[in-house]
Amino acid sequence: MSRYLKGKKIIILFREKHFKLGYLRPLAQLDEKGGMIVLPMPAFYYQTKIIQEIFYPAIGKKLDQFGL
Repeated sequence: MSRYLKGKKIIILFREKHFKLGYLRPLAQLDEKGGMIVLPMPAFYYQTKIIQEIFYPAIGKKLDQFGL
C-alpha cells in the first residue's frame, strides 16, 4: 500500500467511537507516512436555519485538503 500511495495525498475519515489501541496503531503509522486523519464531526456551534448547513463547514474542510 505504501508503494501505491507514494506521492499521493490520502485523508482518512473514521468513526470517532472506537479509540482502542488496535484502531490507533494503524492511524499512527499512516500519520508517520504523511497521511491525514480527520474526525468527521460536524460543527454544531454554527447558528443555522436548516440542518444541512451544520455539515457544510465539515465537508468543506475535507474538500479543501484536496484543493476542491
